[in-house]
Amino acid sequence: MLDNFTFKFAHIDCSFIFVQNENMKYLRVLLLLSVTLTFASCGGGVDKVYEVNNLQLSMEGPLFEGPNSASINHKVDLSQIGSSAAKIKGATLSKIVLRLPDSLNFDNFSDFKFQLTADDAAMTEAAQLNPVPAGKSSLELKTSSEADLSEFFKLDEFIILIDGNVKEENYDNFNFAVDLVFNLKVSE
Repeated sequence: MLDNFTFKFAHIDCSFIFVQNENMKYLRVLLLLSVTLTFASCGGGVDKVYEVNNLQLSMEGPLFEGPNSASINHKVDLSQIGSSAAKIKGATLSKIVLRLPDSLNFDNFSDFKFQLTADDAAMTEAAQLNPVPAGKSSLELKTSSEADLSEFFKLDEFIILIDGNVKEENYDNFNFAVDLVFNLKVSE
């Protein structure tokens, strides 16, 4: 009699575990499906590339040893990506290249830093290069994927600022060109 009771109890218990595992399997699939649909419906937006090419900047001489700056105002033109400021959800700098004519180089600089600033936005560092390699007439700075620049693209204009540490004093202006590539996340 005791053996029969144990068998029935074990049989009921096993059936319960089987039913629970079947229900759990459906529950897991349902949970995974709902999480996937939630992320898909929120959407991260569409990625767009915003380029600013051949900006002409100048560090006005005399350039003393240490930090020197060049800046230029940039008017935001989101028509090149077919969007508006209200749709900007995120922005990062993906590439910055400083260029000189081939006969010149950046040897009188130890490092460079790229920043954006505006009257209505805090200064944000987005790229740097340290040390500057010798003999180069073109430099690609290392960008920061963590620098969120979206607030600048919601403004009419912002200031592009490049700081360079000069190794030796020079009395001439230092003129160079800059190419920028930004990745913008835009809502549809």
